[in-house]
Amino acid sequence: MSGSEALKLHLTGTSYRNIGRFASRAGSSVYRLSSSALTSFPHCADITRKYSVHFCGVLLVDGKYVKVKGYERKIPVLYGIDYLTHDILTYTLSVAENYQTCLSFFSSLRLLNYPLQAMVCDDNINIQQACKYIYPNAVIQLCQNHYKQNIRVNLGLHTHIYLKWSRLSRRFFNDDFLFDFNL
Repeated sequence: MSGSEALKLHLTGTSYRNIGRFASRAGSSVYRLSSSALTSFPHCADITRKYSVHFCGVLLVDGKYVKVKGYERKIPVLYGIDYLTHDILTYTLSVAENYQTCLSFFSSLRLLNYPLQAMVCDDNINIQQACKYIYPNAVIQLCQNHYKQNIRVNLGLHTHIYLKWSRLSRRFFNDDFLFDFNL
C-alpha cells in the first residue's frame, strides 16, 4: 500500500488503525506512510491567502472556553468567522483571553491577507484594542446579544445568567445613558 492510497482511505474517514488492519501493518506505520504523501499538499494558510478575494471583510470574533487535557480550568480559543462565507479563518488557543493573545490572533489574520473592514465582537476590550492596533481603519461593532444583555443588566431586568455581565456592562452604560432615555 502506498502513502497516497493510505491517505485517501484516511481522508474518507477510515482510521489509521483500520487501514493498518487491512494492510497488515500497525496504525502508526500507516500514519508515517501517509504523512509523506501530505508533503505534496499546500499549507492551509496558502489556500486561504489564494482565496482571500472571496471574503467579505466583516469578521465575527468570539472566544469559547474549552476543556484541554493538562489544564485545571477551561482555556479560551479565540476564533474569527467571515460573515458571508462562514469560513473559520483562524483561531488561537491560549491560557488567557488577554491583549497578547488577541494581538497574536489579529497578526495571524493579517498574514492571511484578510481584508478586515468591520468586526463584530463581545465587549472584551482586549479584542477591540488588538484589532485597532493591527487594523487601524476597522469599524468595531458590539454583538447584538451582548448589547441586549448590557441593557437588561442596567435596567434590572436580568436573571442570574446576566449577573456576570453587570461589571463589564458598566463601562458601556452609565446613569447618564439611562437618564437620556428617561428610564
